[in-house]
Amino acid sequence: MSDYQNIRVSSEAGVGQLQLHRPERVNALNKATLLEINAALDALEGDAAVRVIVLSGAGRGFSSGFDLKEQMERRPEGAAAWREVLEHDFDFIVQFWDCPKPTIAAVHGYCLAGAFELMLACDITVAAEGTLFGEPEVRFVKGFFRRPYANADGTEIPADGGRVTELAARPLLSAFYPELAGFVQPLAGEVAMRRDLLERMPFATGYAVETAMLLHARDALGGTDGMAQVDLDVRLNQHQPLPDLAPMAYAVLRVVLERLRAEGRLLDGPAPPLQTAGGALVHVDLADRPPYASLRAAA
Repeated sequence: MSDYQNIRVSSEAGVGQLQLHRPERVNALNKATLLEINAALDALEGDAAVRVIVLSGAGRGFSSGFDLKEQMERRPEGAAAWREVLEHDFDFIVQFWDCPKPTIAAVHGYCLAGAFELMLACDITVAAEGTLFGEPEVRFVKGFFRRPYANADGTEIPADGGRVTELAARPLLSAFYPELAGFVQPLAGEVAMRRDLLERMPFATGYAVETAMLLHARDALGGTDGMAQVDLDVRLNQHQPLPDLAPMAYAVLRVVLERLRAEGRLLDGPAPPLQTAGGALVHVDLADRPPYASLRAAA
């Protein structure tokens, strides 16, 4: 293999090894490294003796991502200059996506930002215990899961859980906030967010909390670019009796109605109480707890 400054390349027994080798910068991907990787990957793809390519990193982490320090030192200005930088980064990732041979990302330590995207472009990822994955621009993450429904005889219907989600939350989000309708489980309670965002978020009470949280997060982040979701596999939660679902669904509806009124998109009065099939009236109240940061400032 050719001599490289920022990577190490070898081949043995049909396995091509491509190691990022800037350990002093946690293998940050600068322009020179990208060019060397492109050349090495071309060579490994063209080597008939190589059947699989393993990508790894030297030192204490796989990679900290694209080298932003170098980019700032180059000080690209204007749309054309930034387009060249971003296209080069994108083409680098896509080269692994389009590689005709199987690619395996062997990651450890830190796998962040552009390196996380690079890992995703590989066919298989093998991660050491304790590996830290991250996309720094993501500030709000919501969990989703499959929720099987159990019949009386114990047999499971794989995807019949989440009735309030499918009959209330998803239709309402699709109709009025379609940018949020892609969240698989908008009413799931598993959420992670950056502390600075958490402290600025008001929290609704009761069954309104998850729907209101999605809307507040979108507002605080100026859109959905900083929002993501993660697959949590299966949750075997207890299913609620059917009569209990109406107040839950009505709370979700009330959140959307109140938001539409605040935005001037709904010109009616306050929502009346929920009326049950038996004629009873159920008052579903909405209340927002203030953001933590405002309470701390007041104290």
